[in-house]
Parts: sequence; structure tokens; C-alpha cells
Amino acid sequence: MAFAENSKKLGLLRLSGFWCAAGRQANIDPTVLYPLVKFQEPKYRLAAILVRMSQRGLLLSEAEQMVEQLEFVTGENCEPQAFDILVCALENHARESVALEIVLRKLLEIIPEDKWQLRARAETLRQTLLQAKPSGFNESKLNNLNLPLISF
Repeated sequence: MAFAENSKKLGLLRLSGFWCAAGRQANIDPTVLYPLVKFQEPKYRLAAILVRMSQRGLLLSEAEQMVEQLEFVTGENCEPQAFDILVCALENHARESVALEIVLRKLLEIIPEDKWQLRARAETLRQTLLQAKPSGFNESKLNNLNLPLISF
């Protein structure tokens, strides 16, 4: 929130965003996060998205808000490497949060065809996530239920 209230701190927000995209995690209380739409420039909104992607307890509703902002942060006047930065952040954080799968799905829809290497990285990540959790069930919770094994 301090970033949006003090424009001099927006550079720190960008630095935090790149830091999170590289695999770091920002431990921030979600209740103090400023709404994404309050950041007027795409580069700052992208940074805010990257920081949120690193949150361990990311809610599906928060991921849906990110999805709504993807075209804004990757459109005209955006960070030149926005798609690459987003894919990098997903590669580093998608395994930790199921909610980020919808961000990946939307990103695959909007990555331009000429960015084939980036599309391949995103598709590889999607395949990896599908193999890791093909049914969408949390395997550890399922094992904790101690259900009897059924054999045919």
C-alpha cells in the first residue's frame, strides 16, 4: 500500500516484482495489498502482479483479478519483456499455488504466435502441472482420509 501512496517508492515495487519473478517470495499480509487497478502504469501493475504471484496463500479470487489485468500489462506501452517475466514468475511459483494455473491458462491464450519459444516454455509448464496434479486433488489430503483401496 505504501508504494501507491508514495510515488517515490514505485521503483522499489518494480524491484520487488523482479525479485519475486526470479523465484523469491515476499511475505506480505494480503489485507494490505493495494488493488491492482490503482496502479495507472502497466509496469507498476505488472510489478504488483509479480509480488502477488509469490504469495503462498494466494486465493483463486486474487488470481482471477490478475487474469483480468494481463492484457493491460502486456499490451501497448508495457514492459518490453512482460510476457517473459510473467512466464518466469509462473515457472518459479505455479507449483506452490494451484490458483496460478488460471493465470497460466490466460497467458497461453494471449502470448503472440511469434514468441514461439516463450509459448513452448509456458506449454511445458502447463504439462508439468498437469502431470503433477492430473486430477486436481490434493494427494496428501486424499492419503490422510485413509480410504480403503479398491481393486478389481
